[in-house]
Amino acid sequence: MADGSTFGARMRAARERRGISIDTIASVTNVPPELWEGLERNDVSRWPAGVFARSFIRHYARAIGLDEADVVNEFCRTFPIGDRRSLRILVGQARIIGHELSVDGDPAGLPPGGDRRAAEIPPAPPARSSIVANAFRAVFLRRLRPSR
Repeated sequence: MADGSTFGARMRAARERRGISIDTIASVTNVPPELWEGLERNDVSRWPAGVFARSFIRHYARAIGLDEADVVNEFCRTFPIGDRRSLRILVGQARIIGHELSVDGDPAGLPPGGDRRAAEIPPAPPARSSIVANAFRAVFLRRLRPSR
C-alpha cells in the first residue's frame, strides 16, 4: 500500500503520463479544477465527504484511464473523508444525544482481507406475495365488473 503523501502525486503522474490537463479533467467530471489541484497536493480540505468524494475520485480515475475500484479503495484508505464505514457517523450521532456508543467486533464489517467492496449478492427469488397479490387483484376485479 502506498504512503498517504504519495496518493496525489501518483494521480498527477498518471494524468501527466497520458497528457491530460487539469482543465480537461475538470471539464469531463464537472468538478472545479481547484479541487483536482488540491487532490494532487494531497489537500482534500475543501472536498465533500463520503459518497460525493468517492464519486469524484471514480470519475477522475475513469478520465485518466485507471482502475476505478482500485483508486477509490486506495483513496478511502488514505483519506478519512472517503471512508465508507459508518462508525464515525454513529459516534457523532451518539455524542449529540449523549449516548455512550459501544461496538463489538469490526465496526466496518470488513472481511478479513480488508476489501471494502461489496461481495456479489445473488438475486432474490420472486416474492410469493406478489403472486398472491396478483391473484387476489384478478378475483377482486372480476367481482367488480357488472355481469352481462
